Amino acid sequence: LFKGVAGHLTYDSSELLDFPLTLSSLSKKPYYEAGFGIENILKVIRLDALWRLAYINRDYRDAYKQKTGGNVQIFGVRATLQVIF
Repeated sequence: LFKGVAGHLTYDSSELLDFPLTLSSLSKKPYYEAGFGIENILKVIRLDALWRLAYINRDYRDAYKQKTGGNVQIFGVRATLQVIF
């Protein structure tokens, strides 16, 4: 699983999409992440492990910590429910 986005981010778009809080523009550097998933657990659950591959350098981490007070999360696990016919 590989996801990425590149282009220009307007204020209206940033309100609709769930990007990192300190992401202000995609024109200089795209956002991308990689991961893998296991689906069809009990026929309704999917688990994904995701790694952030962009916006993890020291300058970004410092800006993120100053703006949010927290640390940048590089790894995450997502669980979703799904119905497959």
